[in-house]
This record gives sequence, C-alpha cells and structure tokens, in this order.
Amino acid sequence: MDVSVAEGLLWALDPLVTFGVKKVPIAEEDGPGLSWEQFAETGRRLIERTATGNEAKLLIEFTMSLATVEEWNDWYRRILIKDLKCGVSAKSVNNTAKKLG
Repeated sequence: MDVSVAEGLLWALDPLVTFGVKKVPIAEEDGPGLSWEQFAETGRRLIERTATGNEAKLLIEFTMSLATVEEWNDWYRRILIKDLKCGVSAKSVNNTAKKLG
C-alpha cells in the first residue's frame, strides 16, 4: 500500500488523530496539483497544533489553492473532516492490509 494512502487512511480513521478544525472549505477552482508531502506538512501542523485559529484557516485555504478540485474534495478534504464517505472502517482497512501482507 502506498505510504500516502496508508497515512491518509490512518489520519481519517483514527479517532485519536484530530486536526482541530470544524469547517473545511470545498474547492471550486483547480490549482496546479498538491503532492502528499505538501498536504502532510499541513496535516502535521494541524495535528501538532502549531497552526491554530486564523492561521490554521489560512493554511488550509492556501493548501486547498494548490490542489485540483478532485484532489481536494475527494481526498484531502475528506481526511481533514474525517469522513471518507465510502463506508470503510479501521477494521476493514486492517483486515485488507493483513490479507495483502
């Protein structure tokens, strides 16, 4: 499993991982594209609370501006709101990972 997918699933499904944000905007304009490494840096700053309040909001908006609409709305935003909207749970991810080795 790709590291970015594994970490994204961990962040989205682990109740102990929190980002400290209530509202995450929906992208309406395409950016150039956002790599996992760029998003992960934003995610780590939110998790570690080195960016809070208005700084966190601006950081999320900046990160969103780099992503394509599809990347943001269908993956990165879903991680931040902790809802993948695909009916997957931590248990099903763990069972699949065991089967794949």
